Amino acid sequence: MSLAAGTRIGPYEVVSMVGAGGMGEVYRAHDTSLKRDVALKILPESFAADAERLARFHREAEVLASLNHPNIAGIHGLAETGGLKALVMELVEGDDLADQIRRGPIPVDEALPIARQIAEALEAAHDQGIAHRDLKPANIKLRGDGTVKVLDFGLAKVLKPAASIEGAVATSATMTSPMMTQRGVILGTAAYMSPEQAKGHAVDERADAWAFGCVLYEMLTGRRAFEGETVAEVLAAILQTDPDWRRLPSTTPEPVRRLLRRTLHKDPRFRLRDIHDARVELADVQGGAPGDGAAAHVAPASRAPLRWAVGLALVALTAVLTAAWEWSPAGVQAPEVRFEINPTSSPWSSSLAVSPDGRSIVFEARAGAQSQLWLRSLESVAARPLPGTAGGWHPFWSPDSRSVAFFAGTSLKLLNIAAGSVTTLRSEIPSASGGAWGQDGTILFSPHPGSPLMRMSANGGEPVAATSFEPRQHQGHFAPQILPDGRHFLFFVNGRPEARGVYVGTLDAKDVKRLLDGDASAVYANRHLLFVRDGKLMAQRFDADQLKMIGDPVLVADDVPAGTVLSASPSGTIVYRAPAAETGQRQFVWVDRTGVETERVMYRDASALGPALSPDGRRVAVFRRQGENMDIWTYDRVRRIWERVTTHPGDDIYPLWSPDGSRIIFGSRRGGMDLYSKLLDAPVERGEDLLLNTPEVKFPTDWSRDGQFVLYNSIGAGTGVDIWVLPLEGNRRPREIVRTEFNEQHPQFSPDGRWIAYQSDKTGRFEIYLRAFNAEAGDTPVSVEGGSQARWSPDGTELFYVAPDDWLMAVSVQSNVAGDVVETGKPVSLFLTTVGSTAPNTNRQQYSVAPDGRSFLMNSVPAGTNSSPITVILNWRPGLQ
Repeated sequence: MSLAAGTRIGPYEVVSMVGAGGMGEVYRAHDTSLKRDVALKILPESFAADAERLARFHREAEVLASLNHPNIAGIHGLAETGGLKALVMELVEGDDLADQIRRGPIPVDEALPIARQIAEALEAAHDQGIAHRDLKPANIKLRGDGTVKVLDFGLAKVLKPAASIEGAVATSATMTSPMMTQRGVILGTAAYMSPEQAKGHAVDERADAWAFGCVLYEMLTGRRAFEGETVAEVLAAILQTDPDWRRLPSTTPEPVRRLLRRTLHKDPRFRLRDIHDARVELADVQGGAPGDGAAAHVAPASRAPLRWAVGLALVALTAVLTAAWEWSPAGVQAPEVRFEINPTSSPWSSSLAVSPDGRSIVFEARAGAQSQLWLRSLESVAARPLPGTAGGWHPFWSPDSRSVAFFAGTSLKLLNIAAGSVTTLRSEIPSASGGAWGQDGTILFSPHPGSPLMRMSANGGEPVAATSFEPRQHQGHFAPQILPDGRHFLFFVNGRPEARGVYVGTLDAKDVKRLLDGDASAVYANRHLLFVRDGKLMAQRFDADQLKMIGDPVLVADDVPAGTVLSASPSGTIVYRAPAAETGQRQFVWVDRTGVETERVMYRDASALGPALSPDGRRVAVFRRQGENMDIWTYDRVRRIWERVTTHPGDDIYPLWSPDGSRIIFGSRRGGMDLYSKLLDAPVERGEDLLLNTPEVKFPTDWSRDGQFVLYNSIGAGTGVDIWVLPLEGNRRPREIVRTEFNEQHPQFSPDGRWIAYQSDKTGRFEIYLRAFNAEAGDTPVSVEGGSQARWSPDGTELFYVAPDDWLMAVSVQSNVAGDVVETGKPVSLFLTTVGSTAPNTNRQQYSVAPDGRSFLMNSVPAGTNSSPITVILNWRPGLQ
């Protein structure tokens, strides 16, 4: 029912109806509080009455409200009166693009500025992980001053189907189809749907690139790219035909024609992924820059993404120069080329690897809610995700550059790039730190800190130690690289100063030799070792026959922070990337149940991980690196001071508070990984007791409220990560709680001790489960569509976890008096976190619940943190720089 003029919804007074459609009615209204006109979008009754969909809408509206861009119509808030729910939007005056197109094709010189502004709006949204998924001319407004405003960002995610999908294409709203996605909807107005959208498959920003291409084509031709009299005919055209390119005006620049073909490629794997590239291409055309890449130039190194046009020029230049280097007489050398690649945002990791042939880079990045591996060929202008690599990190290449090995969860996996097939080579790898693949099929890898490097065949088999580990001197062996002779390898030893550095080892023996001191690993290229020292990338000559360093280091690059990840190929291609901590360090903040920060607990500290809140809520225990050691520290949030709890050279991690706050239990690498207890009132160097010493690697996860039990994870032979419990009274004999072939991690006692919550990957991704502590019973699923980092409310009536898209979720929990039956409610989203649910989850929960249950201590990455760019150096040879 239409609203009459004068109707009030909160402070907003309806003036007149602007329009109506399948997603609700839109009204001009006056904000009586701020004295401005706004647009009110009234949600359909069927939508507003669905609690689950409404909760998801609120959740997305909060994210969309964070968008602040001159080409995006802003969201002011939500309003409700008498059951009517409205979205309060910026009121944009002027015609929409559909009205403009109805008057005929838009001249090229007028269409390109419009398209560029649309691309800028999409780019801003994609940078925030938001896909429009319903871009069309009717959702694009043209103000009188020439400003373009894109409307309805993200709303297609939650809309109900239109009444009929056989209505006219021009007026059809966001629709559903018999081909349903996992969330039950297929999205997008028919004429602008991407092929995967039309098939009901999951979509991402590539669907926006497709719709952008459709809109640009329609502006230039006055005709839709895919036409039909019914929705079925339009969908058939999208799936089976190409646009009629002959309709494009003869004055259309060639780069724009090429851009249209790339945005309207039916296979999303080959479609333009980053709308940034479209925006840059249009800017170049408008600015009169050469569009065909014939006159290339290299932009100065910066933090901006590599431009598409420059990328094409570099690809062509690299191919020509490489051929010239390989076939020209001695002394004619290809020049060195340097540039940057800005990957999809991922502040959680900086792992990458360049292929042995120097032509491709594989790196970890995140698009939307999922972290995975991406492949960037240096002969291409865009990266593409590698299927089957969700959660993958620390990648390394096969010698023939056709396969990539990587770690995911607690497994080592191999991906055949051409076939797209993934196989699991080895499980039970709790915290990998790099690998290498030799010519003879040998794979070296670091299974976890506190372990020697392990050696095994790429065809499978049991791994054996490849290095000798000295617990008193070493904290870990990391980052192996097999040298070109196939017999020797480099690796990095972290530990005491006299032992720390870059070493060379031998595959057929455990003989090792220290090559140089340093704080990070080195890589081999062009008879040199490259390493980072004092903020500079250095290279020093290495005699691979004599296994010794020669001469003095030379400078390769400035402004390279400690912790930068390096990779190099024998061909002289070098890539490096600064660590996430350099682009944004973690900090502890208190937030309420809406995610609003109420207190800044301490300043930024990238090394403080795994926070555990004391029972009184005053102190935070973390494991934190200072100097050479990873030790347990506490931070007093009232006095604002740090206090060191442990000092042993072995890494001390995963602190747990005793119920009375007098002790801390932690895991320590003092040989193996064992459980220790420390009395806090004792001197730092005293008061420690060994609680559990077994051959398995163990990590403490929770201490029961009655003080009688400690839960811990154990890495079992053939069973991955299992859950065990250690009684602290009686015979103190550990017993298993959950032991399967899957990984069950980070268990937490309920406050009454009857239940444990934990995450398991038995469905192929981590989900949260409940299980009775002292009963032989099955588990109860809690999360929906993924979850990790479970925590209980202090009264046991709620369970919290982090969803894959980084939202903190809350689930109500009720059990009967006997404690053998539990009921859980639907997950409810609380607020968007920045603790990193999709990071390799080896550092347990990155948040704690306050003793009153009304707030949370979050170990967050500050807003604005983004991944650092990948720097690429082609044709590097010493002496050229």
